[in-house]
Amino acid sequence: MSFFLSRNEVNNLQKESLEEFLALRVQEGAYIDYKRKLSGKKKKEAHKEFLKDITAFANANGGLLVLGVKEPSEDQSVDDQIIGLEDGTELAKTLERLAASSVEPRIPGLLVNPVTISDTHAVVAVYIPNSMIKSHMVNYMKDRTFFIRHTESSVPMATHEIRDAVLNSATTQGQARYYADQEEREALEYTIQDRRAFLLQAIPILTITEPWDVLSKPIKKIVSGEDREFIGASLNRFSLRSYITPTPTLKGVIGKQSREDPPLWLTEIHRTGYLQAIYMDIEAKPDDPPLGVLNEVKHLVPQNGVLDDYYKYLFKAFGDLCESLWKVTQTGIPYLFRCKYFNAENTVFTYTKGPQTNWTDECGRRYISWPEQIRQVGEPLEKIHRTWTLHLFHAFGLDWKVPEER
Repeated sequence: MSFFLSRNEVNNLQKESLEEFLALRVQEGAYIDYKRKLSGKKKKEAHKEFLKDITAFANANGGLLVLGVKEPSEDQSVDDQIIGLEDGTELAKTLERLAASSVEPRIPGLLVNPVTISDTHAVVAVYIPNSMIKSHMVNYMKDRTFFIRHTESSVPMATHEIRDAVLNSATTQGQARYYADQEEREALEYTIQDRRAFLLQAIPILTITEPWDVLSKPIKKIVSGEDREFIGASLNRFSLRSYITPTPTLKGVIGKQSREDPPLWLTEIHRTGYLQAIYMDIEAKPDDPPLGVLNEVKHLVPQNGVLDDYYKYLFKAFGDLCESLWKVTQTGIPYLFRCKYFNAENTVFTYTKGPQTNWTDECGRRYISWPEQIRQVGEPLEKIHRTWTLHLFHAFGLDWKVPEER
């Protein structure tokens, strides 16, 4: 266990793992605050103090608030440090509702987790992510105030701090897009070139606390697919597995489908937390009539790129790769997701409707670009997978629900 708990670790905290963390004797500071109980003689005062603390962390660099625990010291044991809060489980629900109703805008990824320590008491652990939508304001009982965490205390934000926080939020998104644009240009020049290919990107919007150890055994196992679940043998072509040993680069590590040049797909993981997949295994129909010849259903069947709804598994595989890496690296920051399909001219989409296979018209664009999406801390990636799949249908004029799993 590290000196700072990730969102996943806080979500999975139990009495034993809480004691293990407290045994590290991490002192209060910019990222952690211990409280025996909520401060304030009255409930409204206690609620206001809680809102102050969580918004201050969110407006700084995130942190952890632990309620029901004394500040660590050398002269006390872990058992002495843990006090617990009576009806802590119910209190956690109250605080979660309070945070949702009295903070503007809401803090994405905030987690309030009660850790049971006895039949009547619980410690409440509150994970506050570093927010990309600063600044967060307390709006409670006619009080509208911005706070920020400085070392061991939460204080009202100065006007210039509010302004700087808003500007930095916009700047970080701009920097993420610039990074992604650079990687896209490099992928087009050196790998994709004139081939049909999907480029999937996951770009960290905020700076990760520690660079990823991309050469570590856990990350190599994820890149090779050993520690990821897959849909089945028939869909291995969408797995994004690296069938060769991941190759170190100046930026991180690359996984490839094979040693062929180019491989059918490759993945790239940077120490900065950036993730990318290039997928070039675009099916064609070599046994079809030449371009322009009519088939028996009087529809043009080109000898060109062919896509279908199975490509939703490519999107899911990329999401699984991301989530696996976030878990092993304990990364909890917002990400920007981008997807493009390059050299799209003459590509068609095939689908089954009724007893026969149908084809859409050929794509007349050089590339298909999906709208950018932001994944906030703690949000599942299923929404992004599904949105990408729907946009793939819409790009070929197919306006209906994604078919059920085949």
